[in-house]
Amino acid sequence: TLWAFATQVRQPDDELVAILTGLAVLRDMTAHDIANTLWALATLGRQPDEALMAGLMERAFAVRQTFNPQDIAQLLWALATFGRQPSEALLAGLTERVVEVCNDFMPQAIANTLW
Repeated sequence: TLWAFATQVRQPDDELVAILTGLAVLRDMTAHDIANTLWALATLGRQPDEALMAGLMERAFAVRQTFNPQDIAQLLWALATFGRQPSEALLAGLTERVVEVCNDFMPQAIANTLW
């Protein structure tokens, strides 16, 4: 996975990145998958193309009620790293989710969310 490459600080080739982030896989992604994919791309310094980012954000909105604190923090950290903002609808959905799971946030997730 991209996460494994990022944690090992190894750059996957472009073909592998294209396969692992193909739009066909988006429909099955969980909140955790989305957060890890964006975190890995940001960690590797690979800006997602517009189609991929749109697909990931659409899927994130669809599964917004399943994000845990770490997933929220990773998603927002990655977007900030890319210099992007979530849509107003996604941000509103994640804000609601933060309120629901606020007691489960660890200090690092709080810091990354606020970053």
